[in-house]
Amino acid sequence: MKTRKKLIRINKTTKITRPEIKNINNYRVIFIKSNSPLLSIQSYIFNGFIRETRDDVGVNHLLEHVLANAYKKCKKFNCFEYLTQLGIEYNASTSDNILNYYTFGLNSDVDKMLDYITKITVTPIFNNKLVNREKQAVHNEVLAWMDNSKYKLHNRVAKLFYNLEGLQYSLDAEQQIKNLKKFNSKNLQEYYSKNYNNNNTLFIVSGNYNKQKIIEGFKSRLSYKPKQEKIDYNNIKCFTNLKTTEFLKNEKLNGTQIYLSFPTRLKYNSKELIVLKLAKDVLNYYFFQILRIKNKLVYSTQLSLDVNVCGSSIDLYVNTKNENLLKVLKLLKYIINYYKKNKLSKEEIEPFKKQFLVKHHNTMLGPKGLANMYGKQYIYQHFLNTKILYPQTIKNIYTNITPKDIQESICKNFDFNKLVCVYSNKDKSVKFKF
Repeated sequence: MKTRKKLIRINKTTKITRPEIKNINNYRVIFIKSNSPLLSIQSYIFNGFIRETRDDVGVNHLLEHVLANAYKKCKKFNCFEYLTQLGIEYNASTSDNILNYYTFGLNSDVDKMLDYITKITVTPIFNNKLVNREKQAVHNEVLAWMDNSKYKLHNRVAKLFYNLEGLQYSLDAEQQIKNLKKFNSKNLQEYYSKNYNNNNTLFIVSGNYNKQKIIEGFKSRLSYKPKQEKIDYNNIKCFTNLKTTEFLKNEKLNGTQIYLSFPTRLKYNSKELIVLKLAKDVLNYYFFQILRIKNKLVYSTQLSLDVNVCGSSIDLYVNTKNENLLKVLKLLKYIINYYKKNKLSKEEIEPFKKQFLVKHHNTMLGPKGLANMYGKQYIYQHFLNTKILYPQTIKNIYTNITPKDIQESICKNFDFNKLVCVYSNKDKSVKFKF
């Protein structure tokens, strides 16, 4: 008996089917059907800095560069030229534990996008000239990071915040440049063969397509391989959870940089993490209002969330004049403690829910946005057994968050007993404790 597929209606013209997962020659493929004229085909590999050590940190970043061009149809392995001339958008990224390769274009180019993504993901060409060229590109990219005024601060925070070597050195430009010299096409291919397999790889197709043709396309390009053993990440411990406040002297700075990092164990896609995202937006608003508008102490406040297989980190960055350092530190502590003790009203959090809805409709519901959202969800589910949340479910969670939820999230996750704080200037430290 045939069952009717569940449709998600976004408006009168947009229709999206709920994701469907297929096993094709022991590779997982996610299908998201919509009536859009656009298409996104992507691959996700569960690897990254978390699997690296000090001696090979940066290897996945280099592999990201190499694989994005390791396609025989790209003349001289220049896939920027090849795909641009086809009118296809493409890119790749490396994070703590996910590598992502994507294409985005008109659905008439489905065969070209499918061939490119599958070939660079499962049968990349390791060419000496390509590897040497991309080593130079990575070197220049890392040098640009080293020249960033925030480099020393971020690098020091990573050393104090994490207890896994790969994450500790994920922002260490000097170590990564040192390691670059050791990499070549032979040892890169060996690392790839050992660490990239059908159990940590996921493909996703989002847009308007002929499903049967897509399945046949995958079957012809993905040769059957026995299922590889899955790594257990459920009990991984990445954070030091040690309360630290440290001064970092930097003669090149004219002002003071302040960086706060709070570790949490909140998993990807948990309701608690969604509440924290809204709490983060609310709190950042009050940081800005109090520190800049009322007290004229900073230019901006940057409060962000970084989610990986370990959990989530809450990161706050501000810059101020040297003479205002102590005042800013005291205010940061005061603001966080104030909203731990005082509950906001429904009216005060409503604007932030509306901002979420704008972003939800503007970026999440197209083929590329859906591929980005579901790709991460399904690969995290495979390793951590986390939930799959549909757009309407995420919307419902956001719109039903209460002031009490916000207060409890701030109390639980902004834990000063686990805080890493590093501040840096060319002057001197101050006496202060969180």
